[in-house]
Amino acid sequence: MTKFSFFTDIHLSGVNPRHRVDDFPKTMLAKLREVYEVSNALGCEFVTFGGDFFNSHRIFSYEVISEAMDVMCDTDLKTYACIGEHDLFGHSPNTYQSSTLAFMVRRCANFCILFDPMPLSDVVLHAKHEWENMQEAMKRTVDPTKLNVLICHELITNRRAMFDVIDTNTLNPCPFDIVLSGDLHDGYDVHEVGNTFFCNPGALARRAINDLNRTPQFAVIEAEKGQMPVIQLKQLSCAKPGNEVFGESIAEMVKNTDEFDGNAFTEEMLDFEADSVDVHELIQKIGTKNGVRKEVLDYLAQKRGVEV
Repeated sequence: MTKFSFFTDIHLSGVNPRHRVDDFPKTMLAKLREVYEVSNALGCEFVTFGGDFFNSHRIFSYEVISEAMDVMCDTDLKTYACIGEHDLFGHSPNTYQSSTLAFMVRRCANFCILFDPMPLSDVVLHAKHEWENMQEAMKRTVDPTKLNVLICHELITNRRAMFDVIDTNTLNPCPFDIVLSGDLHDGYDVHEVGNTFFCNPGALARRAINDLNRTPQFAVIEAEKGQMPVIQLKQLSCAKPGNEVFGESIAEMVKNTDEFDGNAFTEEMLDFEADSVDVHELIQKIGTKNGVRKEVLDYLAQKRGVEV
């Protein structure tokens, strides 16, 4: 039986997202520290990560980078990760080597990006990075005598979704025993499709108002070949309730003003505003894959508030 943990989408940054009223960089570093402290206390053998470690290709907050390296480098647990689009520039894998993530990986022996299958005793870890195709990953050849785990950065879910989100029910047959996915911040319930278990505990980062009622968590997995895995979701004790870390939006302030009576209108505004950060990001991602002009993609990046 192998025991390990999985977290995803921490989006470390040196600046506060819109509407966050706490110190976002310090909050995220506290979450990172708790993941490793709990994983170590529970007897995990290693940690896995589903992509988007930093919020952009390069961040320039040396305090954040330094403290993150303290957590990652000083732990006894190795981390095996895939790469998300936020750690790249323009979704291009060629920009990885010049990224803040690559800088950190080169200086931290405990942090490993999975470019090839990684055998660890009775487990083999595989990765599908953001730029790779999920359907192609499903065609990979694996060792049938080992527990094969895919760590992927991909928009997949078994719930109703929009845009180019992949339904996990279409990923069958699947060569992997467990698929651990990031990218979709809401996550989804642990479920089985065919002979494969799918898990996304959701992003550690809460960057938009639509994250208000979501509690950040990570997964602890116990598994061996031929046995049903035990996957537990652990909520972070350091994560405060959403109403303590998010402030009122402009639409909420208008709605609560006595002189304004447009409740129906502002409800629609709130819905749009809550989704707008994610919508800009999804449109940018789809636009990149479908050859949208560079100036349009640059505009969407500006609307998302990406650090440059």
